Amino acid sequence: MCDFKIYEVNYINVHIKVYSSGFFDVTEEIQFNLINGIFSKGWRSIPFTGIDDIEVLGVECVEGLRLSYQVTYQVDRLDINWQYSPVLAPANLTFIIKYRVYGAITATSQSQNMIDWLVVGLDGGCPY
Repeated sequence: MCDFKIYEVNYINVHIKVYSSGFFDVTEEIQFNLINGIFSKGWRSIPFTGIDDIEVLGVECVEGLRLSYQVTYQVDRLDINWQYSPVLAPANLTFIIKYRVYGAITATSQSQNMIDWLVVGLDGGCPY
C-alpha cells in the first residue's frame, strides 16, 4: 500500500477591501480536491515583499471542520500552519484565510494609489 498524498487546487478566490487609512483586508478562499491519502494539516506562506506587516485575522474551514492555527514570522514571509481532524480522500476541503496588510499602498499621484503586491503566489500553500 502506497502512503502518498495527491491533491489539486479547484479554485482560489481572493477579495481585497481597501481602507482609506492605508491598509487593506484580504480574504482568500482556497478549495482543495483531495484525491489520495489522509490529510490533517495545511499551510500558507505570504511573502513580505513590498509590504510592512501582515496581521492574521483568522483561518476557517467551510465544511465545518474545527481547526487550530499558528502564525510564524520569518525574515521574508509569514507562515500560517493549521491542523484539523484527519480527512480521507476523496474529498473537497475549502479554507478561508483572512489577514490585514499594512504598508502596501503607494501614492502614484495626488489622485491615485497603487497596490503592487502578488497576493497569491505559485508556492503559497497546500494541505498535507
